[in-house]
Amino acid sequence: SNLLYDIAQLGIPTDHIDPQQIKRPLKWDLSSLQKFIVYLGFVSSIFDFITFYVMYNFVGGKEDPKRFQTGWFVEGLLSQTIIVFVLRQTVRSGSSEVSRRAIFSPRLCLRQRIGVDTPPSMTLIAISGFVVAMGLLLPWIQTTQEYLGFTSLPPEYYLYLFLILSGYIATTSLTLPLLDPATKQSKFA
Repeated sequence: SNLLYDIAQLGIPTDHIDPQQIKRPLKWDLSSLQKFIVYLGFVSSIFDFITFYVMYNFVGGKEDPKRFQTGWFVEGLLSQTIIVFVLRQTVRSGSSEVSRRAIFSPRLCLRQRIGVDTPPSMTLIAISGFVVAMGLLLPWIQTTQEYLGFTSLPPEYYLYLFLILSGYIATTSLTLPLLDPATKQSKFA
């Protein structure tokens, strides 16, 4: 999965940047950055444990280690690849006019949260889409089943995968504004 994830990251240098972020250099607050890393690592670990639990108890990982390995591969690759789109979102400080207006405008707030002002580059989208597709297809290919020890996954796995990834994305998206590592805006003391 590391090779595929690395391929997905080749699109990052082509990504679009919010013009406000490059007007002047930002001074990073290292203590806020540490909190950012620890918190997101904690959130990621919680969803890893949820994935382990679901794979072991509900998808047949207890009886079939290959199924557990395959499910973990797919979930890990997809979560790593997709979370880049959440983390790239612009986190604006509360002092901007846009942010003050967003409090009273759900549509504007949503536009800020999903990064409409600075959409990802088509290269980043295309490469990431390719990697996600490969992650979903590899378990079904006979050659990868033989050489990598994969097995096909039951249909219910994909429902669990969707729920786990949705929860991970939602949790990260909702808490990201509380953790701005580029400034002293972290809401966690």
